[in-house]
Amino acid sequence: DEKGNFVYPVAICGRVEPVATFCDCDNDNYGVQVRAFDTRGLPHELTLMRSELSQNPGGVAASLEAVGFPIHDRKVRNGAMAAVSFLRLIAMADATKVRHKTAATATGWIKSEEGKFVGFALPDEIMSPGSPDDFVFVPYGKESAPFAVGGVLDEWRSTVGRWSRSSQCTAFALMAAFAAPLVRLAGLENNTVFNFWGETSKGKSTTLNVVASVFGKGC
Repeated sequence: DEKGNFVYPVAICGRVEPVATFCDCDNDNYGVQVRAFDTRGLPHELTLMRSELSQNPGGVAASLEAVGFPIHDRKVRNGAMAAVSFLRLIAMADATKVRHKTAATATGWIKSEEGKFVGFALPDEIMSPGSPDDFVFVPYGKESAPFAVGGVLDEWRSTVGRWSRSSQCTAFALMAAFAAPLVRLAGLENNTVFNFWGETSKGKSTTLNVVASVFGKGC
């Protein structure tokens, strides 16, 4: 300490390593991607917003503990604050040594500062003509992830895809669903709505369920 007395080290939290810093294409929503190790020594990659690190240490600590990251003296009044402050210091100190990524804060198309489409974000991956490692998906807000991913493509093809061949109505609905993301890419401003009308028990709800299977969530 300042008086020259030896201070015994105090365990604050487990092992953590910064992976990358990030911000979105609008130069906003800054944060850090970290690799936190659980009590078994297994790594978990997490994305942490800078605002959360400063304003919500308890929530950050809870998300870290959810993956088995040890936080010592958690029951102490400022245990979470100490751990998150230490985490923030490590992340900021090594910010110049790690790569910087572009954050996608919502699923869908990603635009660069120049207005070009540079990728398409899904909850589990970002598709881009460049390197996927240049991006990180950081869901931020209630409407950040209207899509969901589940199952495998071959399973969908052998069930929904194969069965829809026998119905022109269902096949048309599927084509509309697949075409929807292309509307923005094509620069079209007007929305197009298709209305399915008919008597009860004729397949309207089934058709909507088929459409919902394309992106994982219906309305």
